[in-house]
Amino acid sequence: DRPVELIVKDDHNDPDVALQVDKELIADGVVAIIGHTTSAMSIAVLPLINKEQIVMVGPTTTADALTGLDDYFFRTNTPDFQRTRQLIHYIFHEQKLRTLALVYDLTT
Repeated sequence: DRPVELIVKDDHNDPDVALQVDKELIADGVVAIIGHTTSAMSIAVLPLINKEQIVMVGPTTTADALTGLDDYFFRTNTPDFQRTRQLIHYIFHEQKLRTLALVYDLTT
């Protein structure tokens, strides 16, 4: 058994803050980072994570831009393109719906 210390940082959903807190965590000697909550923050810190060779696990990150890369980022969630395909199949084939209204945010 080895003790694990949890260090909590808030990125405020700001790319500059995300980079800063990850730099602090790396300077503190962490061996892995769990986070960020949003895909935009994970994308913002990915170059740093790869340069420093720190494993990052993204439990809620879904952006397709993080798929198929040779990097130190691992996700535990389905990428957007797979989730969308599954949702469309369910709506069209299982629920037999033919009309759909969709609202989305292109800012992230």
